[in-house]
Amino acid sequence: MSFFALPASLEADIGRFADAVRAYEHGSMTPESFRLVRVSFGIYEQRTKGTFMVRVRCTGGGITPGQIRAVAGIAAEHSAGPLHLTTRQELQIHSVPLGRLAETVRAVHAAGLATRGGGGDGVRNIVVPWDSGIAVDETFDVMPFAVSLMNRLGASEDSWRLPRKLKMAFAGSGRGMAEVRCTDLGFVARRGKGGLGFAVYVAGGMGRSPQVASLLHEFVPAREVYVVAEAVKRLFAAHGNRTDRSKARLRFLWNELGRERVIGLYTAQFEELKAGSGWELEPAPLPSHAGAEPAGVEGTSTAQGFDTWCRRFVSLQRQPGLHSVLLPVSRGELAIGTARELAAFLEPFGDDVVRCTPEQNLALRNIPAGALPQVHAMALRLFPLSAHPRVAGMCIACTGAATCALGLCRAPDALGAIEQRLCSLGTELDACPDLRLALSGCANACGRHLMADLGFSGVVGRNDGAPYPAYGVFAGALFTNGDARLAEKVGEIPARDVPGLAVDVVLGYARTGACTGFAAYVTGPGRDRLKAACASRSKLPTVDQDPVFYIDGEAGIPFLSQRSGNER
Repeated sequence: MSFFALPASLEADIGRFADAVRAYEHGSMTPESFRLVRVSFGIYEQRTKGTFMVRVRCTGGGITPGQIRAVAGIAAEHSAGPLHLTTRQELQIHSVPLGRLAETVRAVHAAGLATRGGGGDGVRNIVVPWDSGIAVDETFDVMPFAVSLMNRLGASEDSWRLPRKLKMAFAGSGRGMAEVRCTDLGFVARRGKGGLGFAVYVAGGMGRSPQVASLLHEFVPAREVYVVAEAVKRLFAAHGNRTDRSKARLRFLWNELGRERVIGLYTAQFEELKAGSGWELEPAPLPSHAGAEPAGVEGTSTAQGFDTWCRRFVSLQRQPGLHSVLLPVSRGELAIGTARELAAFLEPFGDDVVRCTPEQNLALRNIPAGALPQVHAMALRLFPLSAHPRVAGMCIACTGAATCALGLCRAPDALGAIEQRLCSLGTELDACPDLRLALSGCANACGRHLMADLGFSGVVGRNDGAPYPAYGVFAGALFTNGDARLAEKVGEIPARDVPGLAVDVVLGYARTGACTGFAAYVTGPGRDRLKAACASRSKLPTVDQDPVFYIDGEAGIPFLSQRSGNER
């Protein structure tokens, strides 16, 4: 069973996409016309001409072991390099040649997954907390509602013809407020007199001109979720800016028309929908787990480091006797061989055993206590960050200039250097396990630096006219039920100094002895320290004095700021 119901029309849509690929190959379709077709299928051209990234949607990060094995097989046959886990809980297949695109999309469809909606001007993948349904502090499991909503919206052709992308997120508790307040439409689980329901937020977003979302509803019954989302979608479709893409997101419409006007237009759509029939949203059934330990895995562990690993990466579920386990994926890159081994290990546990997380990791669920020793051994073998403090595995980065045509800096290279340094520091960093560190290769915020405790955004620096890779430094994001604040820029430093600054800040915070919240730390004693640390690194030698500063990460070539169009 899959987490996603494939629309009946998708097979025919894939056939039309294949026709477009052939037309483009034969020169009878222009590059711009082909771009409009392929981006709606989650396909973006990479920096290497003639190669493409294919984004595979996983609603709420839901994917079965069999589907992981299938996607790994597709990547092995049609692409090069590892799979990439995204901050919207999807998988990306990289370096697919033009001639293999149609085959790749068809193979993804055969696995019960879809690329449609992974990009372009439409409804994007819906984000859900990875521990939805198992968290001890959640109001209720929001995943069935998110899946049902995606199924409904995904079956409507007008969901792919919007002025720009429309992103949504769900949260089962206050811990998910960051996702909800930084997206176009967010739902937070609530209980009211009418039973289960949601608080609703609208018109948030990151990238250029970022802002936090505003409250739309204090409470709506859960059955009205589809009406809310469809009404917002129709409002956006009718009034969003279709001439200037830089001002086409929902938040620009909110600011241009004003709160009262937008809510009036929304209410009219909402009431028209409710006057009809078929608007009530029923929670979707989800895949089940085995409910019992697979044969041969019961036992206890005397392995060195097992107890420390459990403290760092294992949590109790609200279901008695079951546990969740975080698998930290270095740089969000999942090697094909690793994916296949993981799938084979997980298949005996049932279909609902793994979710992709917004931190570019994988999270296991429904693991019996007796299976933890075997999970520990697997984690150490396949995910080396499992042997180190949790904070090293919670760092994220977009693919940056390594593959993305819009990227300025090679964010994964910087993150790799940060991970190495953090891992060398040992148990001292266990004092701040949930510190959020994020890197984006440019201002588009695919690495979510504006949501982070400490974030970095790639920019072009210049010294005596010579371009060099640099990052803006951001800090202090805060998201609770009552407060919402994006990270603020505190400085700018050369890319070469990013790992050193990141480690110094993390270590300084860990040593305060009061790791109760980085936002409080950075608005208090940590702010002046962070600004001073940025200022001390803001100057660099000339190219002749030290050319290393003018080379970005592992590229080994002089930094270039070339960009090739805006597909996002």
